[in-house]
Amino acid sequence: MTIDTTAALAAAGPLVCAECGDQDATGYVVTILDTRDPKRTRTEVCTDCHAEIAD
Repeated sequence: MTIDTTAALAAAGPLVCAECGDQDATGYVVTILDTRDPKRTRTEVCTDCHAEIAD
């Protein structure tokens, strides 16, 4: 992760899975489309949901 991405991730708040709503997952797959506006361009799914979606 670059410093910009790390800062954007921290600025956007806690991770919440977009599929199941889990806030305490052991891992997330995170996508940030614009590091200058992470609150509106970030989405994440927990690794369990990601595995289900990827199948």
